[in-house]
Amino acid sequence: MPVVTLDGAIGDLRRYAERRIVLKIDAEGFEPNINAGAMSPLNSGRVALVVWECGEAFAAGGRHAAMAHMAGFLSDCGFRHLRPAANAAPTVL
Repeated sequence: MPVVTLDGAIGDLRRYAERRIVLKIDAEGFEPNINAGAMSPLNSGRVALVVWECGEAFAAGGRHAAMAHMAGFLSDCGFRHLRPAANAAPTVL
């Protein structure tokens, strides 16, 4: 299976170049790798929202450092970090 970065994949969507996008990442602990391949859209302001899971893969060890680095990078891009309260009831918008 070919592997492409989000920089390349999003860059190929020229038809939608003026639209903002929502980026949902569920990569079982490899979220920092996905974000590293999406630096252009994340820095450009084109991404309106990033949804990612901070699961067990980030609890300790080397993946924790990668998660902290990714969170810092997203902060530097202007994103705020929100986490739902434990056992929170779903919100209907």
